Amino acid sequence: MRVAVRLRQAFTLLVLGLACLLAGCATMDRMGANIGMRFAENHILPPVLTDDDLQMGCIDGEVFSPIVLSMGPVGLGAENDQIATLLYSTAALCAEQAALDSELTYLRATRESRIEEAEDARIVQKRWLAMAAQRQYHAYQHFEHYYTGTSGDVIGGKCPPFRNDLDELVFMLGAISGLQAIVNDVNSQNAVNVPKDIAAKTERAMTCLDNAKWWGLPKAVRAAVWNLMPGGGPEEPWGVIQKSMDIGKQKGVRIAYAIYAISAYAKGDDARLQDAFKQYQATVDDPNYTPSVQYRIFDRVGDMIIWGISDRYQSEHVGTRTPAGALVPAEAPDVSKLKLDDLL
Repeated sequence: MRVAVRLRQAFTLLVLGLACLLAGCATMDRMGANIGMRFAENHILPPVLTDDDLQMGCIDGEVFSPIVLSMGPVGLGAENDQIATLLYSTAALCAEQAALDSELTYLRATRESRIEEAEDARIVQKRWLAMAAQRQYHAYQHFEHYYTGTSGDVIGGKCPPFRNDLDELVFMLGAISGLQAIVNDVNSQNAVNVPKDIAAKTERAMTCLDNAKWWGLPKAVRAAVWNLMPGGGPEEPWGVIQKSMDIGKQKGVRIAYAIYAISAYAKGDDARLQDAFKQYQATVDDPNYTPSVQYRIFDRVGDMIIWGISDRYQSEHVGTRTPAGALVPAEAPDVSKLKLDDLL
């Protein structure tokens, strides 16, 4: 309710700003837009980050991105890069989830040799991946503009001065969005043509952040990049990821667990993938594990990624998504012995 009231207040400010624009008062218009941006940063964003409704978060990104863009340099003249980075990165979650749903349809159809359905699902999946890549690349571009502007600096070069936690958070999410954009673009057959050098920039950019403060995510991301590099990195990646997972558990944000699962799945390392599921499930079963209050939504992002990979694995090997309550059952159920009540 509190979030809804604040959203209405911000929307009222926006409407007033637009009315002023139509009246020709550009200076007042820009001032009102900047007030709206600061209001969003200080009063709307914090409660959103504490929410655990990830679906609502991604829909908020889809709904409010056009509004925030209208308040930017090409609209009302406000500085909107930070909020735009966050909104585009969250909006991409909706596209990624839609892509996953189509991928699971493809996997099930392939198992049953339904060729046309499998082919159609793959086409739809690539379209959603292209949309996710485009949104993530937009997030990266806003992040890059905010931290480099026209200075000629390069992301991954000199670390920028951070004013507060929001600066660091946007820096981290913006850089990671660029890395995600590359992956989704490749899987969409380069529909967006995201520059591939973003991967190296992101790896270097993560050194600007405190790994312990940010849930072990910066070094986990670096290790994931090392895993994909021919020569590896300066440290053994799996050990780095494990240490980052331990930090994430202590901090109450388990995205490093998702990085472990993503890396293992990408490399076809079944043993490590099963270990990722096992370790994550242990945190779910641990009565002493407490999700972060301040950054609850990011713990849910880790949850979404883990279950998404589990659904892929299960659909490949069993033909269904992961049942509630257990990651990746060992074997498919015997359909001949199932009762109707078992399916309800």
